Amino acid sequence: MAATYQRAFSTATQHGNSQQLIVGKPKDEPVLTNTERIVRLFITILCGLLIIRFVLSLFGASSTNSIVSLIYDVTAPVISPFRSMFADEPTLGAARFEIETLVTIIALLLLGAGVTMVINLFRKR
Repeated sequence: MAATYQRAFSTATQHGNSQQLIVGKPKDEPVLTNTERIVRLFITILCGLLIIRFVLSLFGASSTNSIVSLIYDVTAPVISPFRSMFADEPTLGAARFEIETLVTIIALLLLGAGVTMVINLFRKR
């Protein structure tokens, strides 16, 4: 990117003198470490699967379908800690608003942000 490199511009003044204006890099954007990238990728994929699960459950997708069953099976261990928060016992294949899936997504996003903050804390030392 051309904006990230230092550039020198010459401007002429009224008396014919030349001044040099140094334009530095814009505010440094945070550079992600490999660990942060892996954490973000993992959280993004998991949240994507949970959103798909939420939509499938909302529309009552049949759990006999292999793709639907795969998504339910992969995301079930992640949702299980939050399932007992609500009294509604899930029935796969019936249209249902899965609040525990939404709570899990929020918890994962907060966990990902926390892990990223800890990584940044140790990186600055």
